[in-house]
Amino acid sequence: KNPFPLIILFLTALCYFPAVTSGYIWDDDQYILENSTLLDLHGLKRIWTELKATPQYYPVTFTTFWFERQLWGSQPFGYHVVNVLIHILNALLIGRLFERLSIPGAWLAAALFAIHPVHVESVAWITERKNVLSAFFYLLSLNAYIRFASIGLIEAEKKLDESFQYRKYAISLFFFFCALGSKTVTCTLPAAILVVIWWKRGQIFRGDIWPLLPFFLMALFAAPLTSWVEQNHVGAMGDEWNFNPVERLLIAGRVLWFYIGKLLWPQPLIFIYPRWVIDMSQVTQFIYPLSFLFLLFGLWKARFHVGRGPLAAVLLFSGTLLPALGFIDFYPMRYSFVADHFQYLASISLIGLFASGLASWVNQKSVFRIFTIFLLMGYGTIVWNQTHVYKNEETLWINTIIKNPTAWIAHNNLGVIMAQKKKTIEAIDYFREAIRLKPDYKESLNNLGLLLHDENKFDEAITQFKIALKNDPDNLEGLNNIGLSYLANGNVEQAKDYFFRVINLNPGYYKARNNLGLALFRAGNLDQAMRSYQIAIRLNPTLPEPYRNIGLILAQKKKWSEAKRYFEKALFISPNFLEAKMDLNKIIALQNEKKSSP
Repeated sequence: KNPFPLIILFLTALCYFPAVTSGYIWDDDQYILENSTLLDLHGLKRIWTELKATPQYYPVTFTTFWFERQLWGSQPFGYHVVNVLIHILNALLIGRLFERLSIPGAWLAAALFAIHPVHVESVAWITERKNVLSAFFYLLSLNAYIRFASIGLIEAEKKLDESFQYRKYAISLFFFFCALGSKTVTCTLPAAILVVIWWKRGQIFRGDIWPLLPFFLMALFAAPLTSWVEQNHVGAMGDEWNFNPVERLLIAGRVLWFYIGKLLWPQPLIFIYPRWVIDMSQVTQFIYPLSFLFLLFGLWKARFHVGRGPLAAVLLFSGTLLPALGFIDFYPMRYSFVADHFQYLASISLIGLFASGLASWVNQKSVFRIFTIFLLMGYGTIVWNQTHVYKNEETLWINTIIKNPTAWIAHNNLGVIMAQKKKTIEAIDYFREAIRLKPDYKESLNNLGLLLHDENKFDEAITQFKIALKNDPDNLEGLNNIGLSYLANGNVEQAKDYFFRVINLNPGYYKARNNLGLALFRAGNLDQAMRSYQIAIRLNPTLPEPYRNIGLILAQKKKWSEAKRYFEKALFISPNFLEAKMDLNKIIALQNEKKSSP
């Protein structure tokens, strides 16, 4: 009877088809390829019990990745398909929710959400599974709660639901737990429910608040926990996050208007938007927060004329965005104060307001249908084109630099790609441009040093590494890289000193354990080198180099069969590991020669 769900399914699948054929980008390797917790049952346990076992503590999200890793391994296709499917389900849940709340244009809102261009980043980027999945559980919880609280139901449904009220409450609470475990931005749900109650009933009673107390308690536990992990594990601390309360208010005001603007006019879409300068001496910067407060005040005064809906929608929008407004430090603030994926959940209310207004104000059905068709076609075309940006890392960073030449992170990451392709000159240019844009950018300084190291320019490489250490003397990567350059230059004892310094700072830094093994091997301490490699494997079973290095030691001891097993393990983890493949072929040749000899 209702064709919209099928239309939404078809349109979304069509528009996002290029995304499912895309590869991995940016931190997808940390979430999928290099994530040792996805390999076995012990890893699944660690996902839930160790705050720092995964890049962020979102156990429900990483549990889905764990199951998928068992199903289709490291192939990106399956992960992309799941992201698109969850996004489609979210759109269908929105349509059903808005229909239940008697919002005009409910399924138009669902369709607009499904193919709104600002959502491409959340759907086409595997890492943002946390976005689409948390929204899925958020919407399930909200749907269950409004049924429990009999919000927006017709009388017949109210009577039908009375015997199942508390079952629906328990279901809502469970889905809220899943939402928080997927991404903590959903902690605003209980406040959103109160806004919905006020919108539909005009007031909030004490009896409306009591059932929400467990929701608030869960949110109050999850939000500070995520903030702690973001600062102490992800690294959201330092000068780049040093803002006073007034500056954070200026950031928040501009962020709100930025997202509203992108919903209305989703062009251009940039993976890394320019990070604007916050300056309290510029009076014009106060226009953003003041004008947003004026908007809220105006909608409050106009509620008797235009209804409570517009104010409720704006409150839901700004309240859901609260964790991403800059009042709480989060790591991407280092690059930009905004990102398209931050408003995935928040956009629902404003899209609903737009669809409702369109359905209410356009009286002629033919005009409404024509406008809707052109709007969906326009959005769909942008989505189709934007998904191609996420084809691979190179297309992503090139597109970012074209639209935002000041994105130093994009220059650095494109430099890494060029280095991997052995395009040394291009890589050096990208690293130097990143350093020009951000002179204290230790990642680019380290990357430039590594490139010089590969060119056997060890003294120049050490110079770059030491510059990177000026602002961060205990930077593990920089210290480790200096050790590598000393080792390559034949200074084994100095190399060992740097590797030991890294291990003293962080005993779990597996790269230094592997490199210390190389230094010990070079010094002739084979047994100590073996132990260091074994520790590296224990710390990170997905690192192929220690397996190969143990194989070399066993081969030197003429333990051919054991050496062969370790080379095979290295190749199982990294099938394109050329050195391990060559070592394995040598062992096989030796074994064949031994068999054929009389």
